Amino acid sequence: MFFASVLLAAALLLAAVRLIPAQSAPPFRLRGFDLPGAVTAAAALLLAAYAVVRLEHGLDGWP
Repeated sequence: MFFASVLLAAALLLAAVRLIPAQSAPPFRLRGFDLPGAVTAAAALLLAAYAVVRLEHGLDGWP
C-alpha cells in the first residue's frame, strides 16, 4: 500500500514537470533557490508541528 502512494507521487511529479510552463525567475531567487518561499514554508511547518504537540496538553498552563 505504501508503494501505491509513491508511484502516484512520481506520476504527479512527471505530469507537473511536463504541464507547468517555465517562468522567468523573480528577483528574490538566488541561483534557482526561492529564499522567501523557503522561509515561509519552514515557518508554516514549524507552526504546524508546534500546534500538534500543543494539542497533547490541551489548555494546561494557559491563563
